[in-house]
Amino acid sequence: MPGPVLLDLEDGVARLRLNRPEASNAINRELLEALVKAVGSLQRDRSVRAVVLSGEGENFCAGGDVRASIRRRAEIRPARANRADVATRAEVLALSAQDDGADRAVSLQRADA
Repeated sequence: MPGPVLLDLEDGVARLRLNRPEASNAINRELLEALVKAVGSLQRDRSVRAVVLSGEGENFCAGGDVRASIRRRAEIRPARANRADVATRAEVLALSAQDDGADRAVSLQRADA
């Protein structure tokens, strides 16, 4: 069974896809942890020149999964809430977003690419 994040790598371009289409790819703990793990793996792979982030199904990402947050409210600790350090390596210098009205994609490029 596929996980919450799908990853393909071809010719130096990684395609990272959120895989919770039934929930509009809303980010829950499982998806966030899988995303952090996948990005960490890509950061260590010197063959990766670019990363394309997209979502399976009709939506890129609905944001945080409110239902999951309510269920886990008692477990949430402020120290775990900030996961913004996912892409902190110096190699990830350019972040650009495209919106063609239907699909959204985010690409990360290395400075040496």
